[in-house]
Amino acid sequence: MIEGDPSGYESLPNINVVKIDGNNVNDETLTVIIGDSSEKTFYNCNLETCSSLFSPNFELMDLYNNISEWLTVISYHKVSTKNFKDLHLSYLPDYTKSDLQGSNLMTIQYGGKYTDHALVIEVEVEFIQQYVISEIEQVLREKRVKFHTFTGYGSRLLKPMLFVDNPFQAFNQWMWGHAVFIKDITGYKKLSEEKLYKLSQIAHNVYSSYDLSAHCLSIIDNRIGSNLVKRYLSSIKEVKYEVDE
Repeated sequence: MIEGDPSGYESLPNINVVKIDGNNVNDETLTVIIGDSSEKTFYNCNLETCSSLFSPNFELMDLYNNISEWLTVISYHKVSTKNFKDLHLSYLPDYTKSDLQGSNLMTIQYGGKYTDHALVIEVEVEFIQQYVISEIEQVLREKRVKFHTFTGYGSRLLKPMLFVDNPFQAFNQWMWGHAVFIKDITGYKKLSEEKLYKLSQIAHNVYSSYDLSAHCLSIIDNRIGSNLVKRYLSSIKEVKYEVDE
């Protein structure tokens, strides 16, 4: 998992803490700014977690309640960035999750072997600012990685409306969200049993995508004559189901 943590930029102006979570033994924390390997300007915002390599679109955001205040730039400075593929990890991730305030597209574009190896990619996407979901989806589609689901979204009310009881409540405008992409399912029969097991685990434990999990197990069943699908589905208490033989 790739998590941007911009806290501490005043004391460490050239460093972004990026946490790479593997198993408990091999968890790694790297100090690097993910980008395209060029020098860029880092914008430190009033809310640290909104800080970014991209200047906020304040004119647009100020049309909405309770967000432009977060994006007020309080300082900025030059930083060196690195490609995701150039990081030295001790393993290839089967699952990546990135939330890098606009830099997620570069993480995918310059992900190299790490992005190519991932079976599931969850990424923060935007709907009205830079690097909107359509651009990220197009890059991943070229890699035969397809959209699966959203895990949530953020929204705001256009001014002048404001809910008195909850200033963050909104109607329909999605502004950002987390999108989940998976390897193209038409290629699953070519995957190894190990990768199918991993996909099944991620689908079940992270996203409750029981059909995807069962589909992966069914391929293993057909390949080696096991009975994984029926055993798996009999263990699921959350849904009623039937197996299409």
